[in-house]
Amino acid sequence: MKKKNLIVAIIAFVFCLIAVYFGASIYNANENALVEHLNERDHLNYYDVDAVPALSRIAAIITLPFIVAIFLLELFIALKSQVRPVKNVARAITIAMGLLLCIDIATITNSASFDFSHWGFFWITFGLITVWGNLFSVFVKGN
Repeated sequence: MKKKNLIVAIIAFVFCLIAVYFGASIYNANENALVEHLNERDHLNYYDVDAVPALSRIAAIITLPFIVAIFLLELFIALKSQVRPVKNVARAITIAMGLLLCIDIATITNSASFDFSHWGFFWITFGLITVWGNLFSVFVKGN
């Protein structure tokens, strides 16, 4: 199970990097509307605020395969692991990824209401919890 936990941790780390990139891009696009005249003077180029729903949809589409992969691998770990702490961590991460999968699908279907600048923190937080949980599971005795 250690190899599977490491694979999930690596996938979750890449997933977090993608979520941070899109979160920062969308945050800067929202802030750019307020200070556009200052950014033009300093030659800073950000996405336009009108592009936020499209960026949110792209972020949700790009992260969807990562979420599904993490969900399925954690479900496999939760079912096959014989070590109780590893099984409990995998169950918790499976539930978290299931919730994130619902938010991701809602963002794809209605990206104007489920803006990544508000809901992106769930992507980042659940991704970091997944990384931590799987690294913890690697070092559990008996795994």
